[in-house]
Amino acid sequence: MPDGSIFDVYNVPFTDTDGSPMILKMEVDITERKKMEGALKKARDTLEEKIRQRTAELEKAYNSLKESEKGLAEAQKMAHLGNWDWDVVTDKIHGSDETYRIFGLNPQECTAT
Repeated sequence: MPDGSIFDVYNVPFTDTDGSPMILKMEVDITERKKMEGALKKARDTLEEKIRQRTAELEKAYNSLKESEKGLAEAQKMAHLGNWDWDVVTDKIHGSDETYRIFGLNPQECTAT
């Protein structure tokens, strides 16, 4: 046995041809498997940490975007101007709340055409 090796040991009972009980001892070298398991665990832990960091970055960016949208909506309301987008592929129009109010419409009750 090389130093530092890891083995699984199995004792398998059986009966010899003359009926006497015997035990077959098997040693399986699992050193490489254990090394690979360790490397996979380290890779998984690293990936999980990167996911946590990226999630925190995305949450921060999302919150910043929501604040910007809130500020834009307030500025449009004060200036009494709006904006709209037309998705040519889906033929859908999305307008800001102020765009609807300019035309005397309730943005929650109306869809743009």
